[in-house]
Amino acid sequence: MHQESLQTNFPNIEHLVLPTNLGFSGGANAGLTEAFKTADWCLFLTNDCVLETIGVLPTKPSIVAPKIWSRNTDRIDSLGGYFVPHKGLLQHIRNEEDFYTNSDLKYVPGTAFLLHKDIFSKTAGFDPSL
Repeated sequence: MHQESLQTNFPNIEHLVLPTNLGFSGGANAGLTEAFKTADWCLFLTNDCVLETIGVLPTKPSIVAPKIWSRNTDRIDSLGGYFVPHKGLLQHIRNEEDFYTNSDLKYVPGTAFLLHKDIFSKTAGFDPSL
């Protein structure tokens, strides 16, 4: 069983075991809710992320998209993304110039982000219907 393997291989990590599968959104919300009981910030990484470095925490509550590299390449996969609702377009931002000059709605990918508990509280977390 995966749960037993994780607990055996990572005994120093607190494991949150949910009684049912809540899907990505529900599981993320449960994990973040638990993390924010004892911390102001949470670095959220899905199981296919590798953390290479960690910078300085922002000075104000925020949600931050990290630089995500394409696997086994020297190419940036995303610095976040943008959304054009009337076109139904969701696009990764692959360079800083596009991040600052693109006027479309910005988003932070669900694969990796740094989040302050005040932002999580104000947004009520992930939409559980997704």
